[in-house]
Amino acid sequence: MPRPEPRYSTTEKSCLCCSACSVVTGFLLSGTIIGIGMALLPPQVDLDFADFMKTDIPTSTTRDAFLTALKELEESRRLQTAQTVWQFWDVVLMYELDGDAGNFSTDGYGILKPDVVSSIAAFETQLKQVPAWQQLCNEVPERHRPFCEEGISFANYLLPSRNVSQGDVVPQFLTLDGKGKDPVPLTIAFDMVQQQNMQSKIFPDKFQFSNPSTNSMRTVFRFQYPCCLTSMSMKEQDDAANANKAKWKKVVEQVVPLLQKRQTIGNVRVYFDGNDFSSFEVSQALTNDVLLASISMTLVLLYMIGHTRSLVLGIFGLLTIVISIPLAYVVSAILTGNQTLSLASFLSLFLVVGIGSDVCFVYSDFWKASKDVLMCRNERDRMIWTFKHAGKASLATTATTAASFFANLASILKSLRNFGFFMGMCVMMVWLLVSTIFLPLCVVDERCCAPCFKRCQRAKKGEQIEKGSSPGRTCCKMSHEQVIDSWTKCLSSMMVPVV
Repeated sequence: MPRPEPRYSTTEKSCLCCSACSVVTGFLLSGTIIGIGMALLPPQVDLDFADFMKTDIPTSTTRDAFLTALKELEESRRLQTAQTVWQFWDVVLMYELDGDAGNFSTDGYGILKPDVVSSIAAFETQLKQVPAWQQLCNEVPERHRPFCEEGISFANYLLPSRNVSQGDVVPQFLTLDGKGKDPVPLTIAFDMVQQQNMQSKIFPDKFQFSNPSTNSMRTVFRFQYPCCLTSMSMKEQDDAANANKAKWKKVVEQVVPLLQKRQTIGNVRVYFDGNDFSSFEVSQALTNDVLLASISMTLVLLYMIGHTRSLVLGIFGLLTIVISIPLAYVVSAILTGNQTLSLASFLSLFLVVGIGSDVCFVYSDFWKASKDVLMCRNERDRMIWTFKHAGKASLATTATTAASFFANLASILKSLRNFGFFMGMCVMMVWLLVSTIFLPLCVVDERCCAPCFKRCQRAKKGEQIEKGSSPGRTCCKMSHEQVIDSWTKCLSSMMVPVV
């Protein structure tokens, strides 16, 4: 004999509808605030570790003010005759040969052997063929272009191109470009390095030409690009500098992955550095950590589904927790006017997911326990009882956790203060969203999703299901005015415990 489906009163039907509307409204309102806030106040990620240790004590403030005033004074002296402001971007390659340098020989030794230098020259040629490198180097003024086309490399001196006129055998002059096929004698290469005073940029500090012996050397490339004129306004200078920096960013994005792949050339190790290289590698590390974060989020999702025994509560509960982070950023940016996020701010994802999951478990457990409470005669009473007890219990732990983060506002480190305030807002926002979205979601799940799951189980067992008895259709049978009226009444009743 089939089991009859439960019949619900008008109050229970209206509570279901307003709970569903609360869930939808909560997500729509949060999404709207996040979308508008992110568009008007886009976050800026600070990847410089040095800025994280910057203090606001009087001595540091005085020093920064002095340097700013000194810079403005120097700029004001140049305003009478407009001068060009240059931007410099360097790429530094360090080569180290595995093993000992070996004994001196006529064909070279250690890392200075012609075959080793030829391999290094081929590698540098491949590097200079990167499209973004060539594009930016072609825009560099002609007198500064050799520093990015050939650079300062020992391969240029050991393997110069020989310019021989037609019919002659002896070259008229040498071009230091590292494209030659046959190396010049090592002593001649050393003489050319000394004539141009480049030994400090290529060889180590203890290198001596009288007794040359080294396992390491250096190559430097420089992009010297005109930025703006000193007579331009600060805004115009900043806009021009940012436009040029965007071009350099493209070079970094194409060059660094190539350098990461080619960390060795035969038995020579390659080390590299340059402007914005560290920031790009930090960004890469954060991007790669997204995979680890996805794995951890999947594990949390599976545990939430298992604990709540509901796919809906698990998925939308985790979504509620995650959206609290961008919402906290928007609120923090509005209150403080700060749009900069430090590297430590990315820890908020893991911390907030852990804290928010605990709050969800508290609400789901209290909601299930409310069935056995005698004073809870209907779902409205159950929601009020759950909010009073679960909200009070979770608010105590949430407030203490947020207070521990807000305590960092007393720090002299500006970045630490920003991180503490941002994390405190994340903790409070996750409690607010879970309290206003997850609890009504429990009503929707119990009334709509759980019965559907039971009906499917009974259908599999061959039991007959009464037609027209789906509790999910109760909302559809109410008029538009009734839905709005019941929603308003239910929301008003839910605010009674808060007041």
